Amino acid sequence: YAETITLTFASGVLISVTQSLTVTVGAKAKLAVVTNAANAQGGDVFGTQPVIAVKDAGGNTVVADSSTRVTATASGGTGTLSGTVAVQCASGIATFASLSYDKAERVSLEFSSAGLTGISQLIDVAIGPPKKLSVDTPASGSSGAAFNPQPAIAIRDRGENKVATDTTTVVTVALAAGTGSLTGTTQATASLGVATFAGLTYSKSEQITLQFTSSALTSTSQTFVVTLGAASKLMITVQAAAATGGSAFGTQPKVAVADSGGATVTSDSSTIVTVSASGTGTLSGTLVATAASGVASFSGLAYSKAETVTLTFAKAGLTPATQNLVVSVGTASKLTMSTSASGATGGVVFATQPVVAIQDAGGNTVTSDSSTTVTAAPAALVGSTQKLASNGVAAFSGLSYNTASTITLTFTAGSLTSTGHSLAVTVGPAAKLTVSVQAAGAAGGSVFTTQPRVAVQDAGGNVVTTDSSTVVTV
Repeated sequence: YAETITLTFASGVLISVTQSLTVTVGAKAKLAVVTNAANAQGGDVFGTQPVIAVKDAGGNTVVADSSTRVTATASGGTGTLSGTVAVQCASGIATFASLSYDKAERVSLEFSSAGLTGISQLIDVAIGPPKKLSVDTPASGSSGAAFNPQPAIAIRDRGENKVATDTTTVVTVALAAGTGSLTGTTQATASLGVATFAGLTYSKSEQITLQFTSSALTSTSQTFVVTLGAASKLMITVQAAAATGGSAFGTQPKVAVADSGGATVTSDSSTIVTVSASGTGTLSGTLVATAASGVASFSGLAYSKAETVTLTFAKAGLTPATQNLVVSVGTASKLTMSTSASGATGGVVFATQPVVAIQDAGGNTVTSDSSTTVTAAPAALVGSTQKLASNGVAAFSGLSYNTASTITLTFTAGSLTSTGHSLAVTVGPAAKLTVSVQAAGAAGGSVFTTQPRVAVQDAGGNVVTTDSSTVVTV
């Protein structure tokens, strides 16, 4: 040691002699630990920082030394020593202030300085308190289906060590990037330092970012691509619209083949979709459509009756899609016999007069029409052969036909499709007498050379050939 000592020299019975000697501090030769590092937790600054002395060969602190630079390193571990790892001594003492080590393990701290004998210290680094989150198991999956696997989030100390004792931290997940919907249980509680989610599902096929947070802990996130799922259902992307009876819909429907999350399966160009309709009318047009890039586009669909109808789009194995559609009465397109004329005898008003409806292409009466004039033929008809519609119906009255024969009644109105029917006009009851052969060659007192003949006729001038009982007096 560096101090003043007394040397005593002796030999048997001889009188001894002494000498006072001052031992001074020698040249710096080695390093020694004054204060061991302690209270170490992963990633946190050591609670007790190491203090290293510069010593001479005898172990005396070289207090005159303020130039030696001492460097700290870690060996025997898998982690990293951080902080200010090289400090300059003052009065022979190097005091560290910010050293930390990330991994929870036993590690040797090595202190060295060029030309001096180094020194080391073993230290056990413990797991620290929760500081941040990290993705332990990344999520993966397809749209509309539960992720497989579900994300698992680790609770870690500052040094990235899993805090396996944590069973209370609650982690929340939210969608940070994406245009769809994240559903399922969006909170999970840690067990053995890991919060594992369950039932998370995303609605679309696209790249998304999930953000995981928990109160004061540093958050973490995961970005991944949610893939397209298998075809699961049909979805109407364009609804049928502008529907009037018997005419092709103004807007034809389009139906997507979608996965369970509602994403269009764009790789599908083979699925055949069939459409049907409820109601009392008839759905016409091309009732099947094949998907192209996941979408089946219909064309030429029309429905006959003016009513509310349900369109159902179906494909075996897929969930069908439906749409309610209001089919309105269209514009006037054709004439239709509402009531056919009947009970026709020569010269007598038809017992049943014809009634003609103005209809759209689907056969629905255009009740809003009170302007169309309907004309009846043939020209030999007797009575008013033109009739103005009222609420879509032209009801004739007073029509008759003289000659007993089968005729064709035809009804027309401008560009509308005409209608008509055949009508048998029969001989009616006796109504009048008509001279069919006039008397001639008359000389006083002599029989007429040509005797008169008188026919019994109906009102239309048809001879009642069945009459053999009428007595004619002249």
